[in-house]
Amino acid sequence: MLVCDCCRKEKVDADVRPGLYPRNAQGKMATKAYLGFLCDDCFDKCRKPGSAENQWLLKEVGLE
Repeated sequence: MLVCDCCRKEKVDADVRPGLYPRNAQGKMATKAYLGFLCDDCFDKCRKPGSAENQWLLKEVGLE
């Protein structure tokens, strides 16, 4: 099993999500894709602007 980079838990569904360019609350999209491992739950939460997971992801790609 792989570890999700966001929640730090071993999950069966943790996988690299190609083409994940997060957006911040103002709608600005990152120019750099995130290439780490995310589980399905964190992937869904990361795509919602303003969520704690989205803020974490924006820091990871250098947008915030």
